[in-house]
Amino acid sequence: MPDRSLILRDSEVREFIAKGRVMVRRPITASNSTMYGRPAKWWEFDALDLNRVHTRLEREAGDYFYAPYIGKPSWAPVRSRLSPGDKVWIRETWMEWPDKGFAEKQSCVPAGSSFDHWDGSGVIYRATWGRSISGYQWRSAATMPRWASRLSGVVASVALDRPDGWEWVYGVEKA
Repeated sequence: MPDRSLILRDSEVREFIAKGRVMVRRPITASNSTMYGRPAKWWEFDALDLNRVHTRLEREAGDYFYAPYIGKPSWAPVRSRLSPGDKVWIRETWMEWPDKGFAEKQSCVPAGSSFDHWDGSGVIYRATWGRSISGYQWRSAATMPRWASRLSGVVASVALDRPDGWEWVYGVEKA
């Protein structure tokens, strides 16, 4: 089973670090869903009528639903790409960092301060650093490579919810 990535917001990263678990809500899209047991294609997914979704959760516990194609009598099974037990590595907003001495010379941090947020890999994370540095720019979590990730977890639960629109709700715990 391959490791998959999961993008977390700064507040979700802080909760994950503090509590060891986090509930993550993401809108249902082609990129986080499968259809017919394979990754969903955007053109297939766009042809679904998500206003007429039929869940089978009452009959069988699961993390899937059926949606009709627009203007067609056929229904497609849609399931989350993540399943309980999947290992995930966490993507978060990040920045490459030269070294501790460089930071002190640039007055980015007071001399003698703690580098608890810095794990020595040459990466700092906005969730725990929390401020901008002149001349440097935070990188999007979507661009984070596997080697730069400091957190990993296991998907404990996947549920379907509809507060405003259909969403996957993932329960993730530290590995």
